[in-house]
Amino acid sequence: IDDETVQGTPRAAAPDERTGHVIIRATSGLLLPAGFVARDQGLSDLAPFGLAIGGGVGLGLSRHAELDVAASYGLLATSTECASCSVDTVSAGLGMSYHLAEGLAVDPFIRLGVGYRTLSASHQDEIDDVAAPGRYHGIDFFQIALGASFFPVRGFGFGPVLAADVGTFVERPAQAQSARAYAMFQLGVRIELDPIGLAATPPVEAARTA
Repeated sequence: IDDETVQGTPRAAAPDERTGHVIIRATSGLLLPAGFVARDQGLSDLAPFGLAIGGGVGLGLSRHAELDVAASYGLLATSTECASCSVDTVSAGLGMSYHLAEGLAVDPFIRLGVGYRTLSASHQDEIDDVAAPGRYHGIDFFQIALGASFFPVRGFGFGPVLAADVGTFVERPAQAQSARAYAMFQLGVRIELDPIGLAATPPVEAARTA
């Protein structure tokens, strides 16, 4: 028995379907705030949950690595402790993603990044535990996202994503107390489109026409 019989015939690597590709994404899901907007003023006291929608653009650097910019808007629900509260948040970030697979129907990934966040709060209630109304500006010093995309056709995929942004507000209304850490958790669905991959001729069809 020779080595080729035991080890099998070497196969050429799959085509690189990420390097140089521009990927367009859209996300939506449940937003769960935690932590504080200021000392002893909980973020969940303003709004316990909300809806987040967002999008981003990524650039493939290699078969497995990608650089991206992303932005998100979150509209938070009214808290039972503050019936007059109105809260929304906007974030933008820069990140790097590592894709465990390449050229397969299922693509698990992990993303790490940093970003900027602004949060606007307004209310008429005079409650000690509820943060001062106004606009807050913060830094998401740690962003992480885990998920997997399923590609029913080449260049178009969708799948679940679980994300967490951790940061602190560095600028806040004058009446707000010193800053504390906050976190924004998101459980949602991500849709992605790779125009280059979608427009490319499938390898099987290319072989048939050669």
